[in-house]
Amino acid sequence: METSRRAATSGVGCLLGIIGVGSVGGALLMACVPPLPPEGPCAADACLDGYRCCDGWCKPADEPCLGACIDDRSDEGQRSRYLPFIVGARWTFLVTDIGSETRQWKRWALGPEVEIGGLADGRAHLQCREVRDGDGNLYDGSLRWERDTGHGAQWQRSLRVDVSAPGEVAKDEYPDPFAIRLDEGPDTCVGRTFTHTYQELVVRPSACTGITFAEGEHWGADDPARCAEAGGLAIVDKTDVWTVQKIDEVVEVAGQELSTLRVRREQTSSDSQIPEIATFWFARGVGKVMEVTENKQQEELLFVDMPDVGMLGQDDDRAAQIDDCSLDWWPRRDPIAN
Repeated sequence: METSRRAATSGVGCLLGIIGVGSVGGALLMACVPPLPPEGPCAADACLDGYRCCDGWCKPADEPCLGACIDDRSDEGQRSRYLPFIVGARWTFLVTDIGSETRQWKRWALGPEVEIGGLADGRAHLQCREVRDGDGNLYDGSLRWERDTGHGAQWQRSLRVDVSAPGEVAKDEYPDPFAIRLDEGPDTCVGRTFTHTYQELVVRPSACTGITFAEGEHWGADDPARCAEAGGLAIVDKTDVWTVQKIDEVVEVAGQELSTLRVRREQTSSDSQIPEIATFWFARGVGKVMEVTENKQQEELLFVDMPDVGMLGQDDDRAAQIDDCSLDWWPRRDPIAN
């Protein structure tokens, strides 16, 4: 009886972790097992209720189990970025439509920081983009404004070319307050998921009523506001769910094996019943090297030229040269000779 009393007293002192280990003369013997702390080293399922073992550590069950995180190399400048902002840089991609296997060649170049204009305030880097088919014919084109946040990129405006009408604009898009291009901050860890909601203001010249535009101008500084007031504005609600899937994943592009950051974006939109799911691969000092949009298309890097850094891969003459990305640039209408 005394043994049992001592065991019970010892067990109460432990508060947690009391287990029965046997009996002597019908008396239950108790042993005290030191409990695991709410958050601390663990193995398998040896965590308290409300916690789980994540990468060898007890963590709250309602928190995501995060894996490896990217190294903080912010002191190395743009060359260490997964999406570097180096003015004059040029990229060429092979774009393949999933299903039809139709191929196009995309070229885009990064220009200087300029006023965004239109319906947006502030400044951002200009991007000049165009896509051509195998015969060199213009397939798509745009001017885009992207802002360098220091730990990623946000796009603020996209002015899309009407390829069916020379010199005209198909639509002018403004994510409000912004759309995320990439977040590569210090909390970029495998398993991290975050949601970003915004509205996309879409101005279509074809929807404006009673508006005429200056001859010879693609889209004047006041035209977006004038067109919006005349019925050319549509507002689309969007939600992007981003997930960091892998760090240091090796992919082969442009004839090289590159270590990449892989992220996934699931985008829902009020003007579509089907979510758009895209996966992106980014390499430090290079930028995007691959993109796959489910049931739509795949983009693969063929060539990149970074001023004062160097070149990677082999360029393709089916993509138009963009030697100077500026507000004066506009896609050439004539086919590019192969």
